[in-house]
Amino acid sequence: MAETLDLQAIDRGLGALGGLLENAEVRSVVAVFRADFVAASGQIDVLSDYKDLHDLLHDLQFQCYNYIASQTARFPQDDLAADTLADHGLTFRGLVGRLQEAAMRPTVTGELNWIGELVEADTLLAQALDTKDPLLLKRHCRLVRRVLDRYPSLVNARLNSAARALRMDAIERAMSTILDMLRRRVGESPEVASFAAGTASLVDLGQRLACLVRDHDRWQEVDVELRRVEATLAADPEELGLSWPAIKALVEPMLCGENSRQPQSLGRDGANLDAALQTGDPEQARRAFLRFQRQAAEHFYRVDTDLKTLCGQLRTIGAPLAAVARVVAAMSSQRGPGPGPDEAGATPVMRQAHLRTMLEELERNYASLTERIAALDRDIGFELDGERRLILKQRRDERSAERTELAAIRTQYEAELASLDGD
Repeated sequence: MAETLDLQAIDRGLGALGGLLENAEVRSVVAVFRADFVAASGQIDVLSDYKDLHDLLHDLQFQCYNYIASQTARFPQDDLAADTLADHGLTFRGLVGRLQEAAMRPTVTGELNWIGELVEADTLLAQALDTKDPLLLKRHCRLVRRVLDRYPSLVNARLNSAARALRMDAIERAMSTILDMLRRRVGESPEVASFAAGTASLVDLGQRLACLVRDHDRWQEVDVELRRVEATLAADPEELGLSWPAIKALVEPMLCGENSRQPQSLGRDGANLDAALQTGDPEQARRAFLRFQRQAAEHFYRVDTDLKTLCGQLRTIGAPLAAVARVVAAMSSQRGPGPGPDEAGATPVMRQAHLRTMLEELERNYASLTERIAALDRDIGFELDGERRLILKQRRDERSAERTELAAIRTQYEAELASLDGD
């Protein structure tokens, strides 16, 4: 999916724009959107760093925890199990070290506490291998499982918040406005053609990012629910039947529609689970559920991989976006405080129109977040499972913080617009 993006076209287009900035009218229009270019460049760094954190957690589960947990029944009697644990223990330690490094980046906040739990789990694993104590190994697995059950969804919430704050739609509008002006004033020069191709590729990138973030968020929610049910299968078989309708409702929208890339096998596994639950056979339902869970995990992994690829590609456009903003700032500084002849009337008018558009978008996003917070409050009120309530509360806090941030941005835009209206 993300591999076909023409990133070189975006790079060439932004480079061509830099060459066109000697034109005062081009510079005037670009200056209106300079803050958006700077903000997008910074948010790309945030998005990329949280995706790194999420990827490391994913690797911790699939490269370490799953293998380590599978050896608990054979340890310490089986020497091969001990060797397997030692090998994956080294990988575990390396990944925990990389998580610590990622959590120290300036763009990442509030992640060191749960990473400290993984450091403790690493110590437990080493002690279990040294003393051949199966209880220490089980404590290691419980601690890692606790982290994996809680924190990927929280990191994902921050990842999605960073993706929404990226405001790719604002950058797309900026480049489309600049392109329209270039075609009117400069004509179809090679530089304008290059910028047009870059604009088209950037629009494509923004659409793909929005689609992947949405799908990733949905699959993350499915994964959390499936994990919760899996943990109760042995102690409370009835929980599967109670939870399945809600899980099915989450998955079904992703299995239909022209944009669906999910094979029919997951739908068949869901139908088989439906049939098994209707027969009332707990063992048949358990096996059908585990098959469905494996299929869902595979689809989540594919979406996750696509998003990782796209975030890596986003990194490559952060620098040219920032470079355009720097060139505009430098040229404005060189000209001094007075506006140029082509900018005297155009810049305030264009800035007012841009601010009004952004305020309308902020109002829509604010209203959407308010609805989602209300829905989460209702879910928290009905939820009886303690772990699930904690996850919902943390997700609600993330949405509330995002809404507060939007309110602050709205206040800033309103103040600037009032200033421009008063001039």
